[in-house]
Amino acid sequence: AVNFEHTPLAKYFLGLSYLVTGNSVLFNIPLYFGTLALLYILSLRVITRKWIAYLVVFLVGTLKLFYLNVAQGMLDLPNLFSALLFFVVLTTDSLQPRTARKTAGKYIALGIILGIFAGTRYPFPLISLLLAPLFIWAYAKKELAFVAYSLLFLALTYLATYSVFFKARSRFEFIQFEWYRFRWFTDARTIPKFLIF
Repeated sequence: AVNFEHTPLAKYFLGLSYLVTGNSVLFNIPLYFGTLALLYILSLRVITRKWIAYLVVFLVGTLKLFYLNVAQGMLDLPNLFSALLFFVVLTTDSLQPRTARKTAGKYIALGIILGIFAGTRYPFPLISLLLAPLFIWAYAKKELAFVAYSLLFLALTYLATYSVFFKARSRFEFIQFEWYRFRWFTDARTIPKFLIF
């Protein structure tokens, strides 16, 4: 009932941070540095010179739009962290020969990360920005069949974020809730309907 429009996972961590430390936004401090570390890893995969990768991290880390999120109980930082983690894992290729088991493990990990991404804020249609690269990458690597693992674990992880919901309510009520929320985003608000996209 509280802030129903977004999924609960990041809110659980903010609440846990409050229970443990008395401050809900302390959870954001390791996320801030983790996000910068992931950005550095991704930068090195695109840029060959380390000093430019350091510059990218410095510029983003000192960007007011970014660091102000650390002091707020918003869902943007956890969502960004999970998106960057997705791209780091997606673009990680072992130098050793890949077995089917290792490939399946990678796509399972990607599915879990996608579930975490979907669990941090309302995923539609934002998750398509991660699903499209997943399918393109898998197609280019001739691993398209493994995407089924990602989709399965995306669904399982997303549903796991609602485990508290399922303690008191049925699966049918969950489907009703998801439909209600979708309609709220696309129809029930006073803003123009297309803004969800």
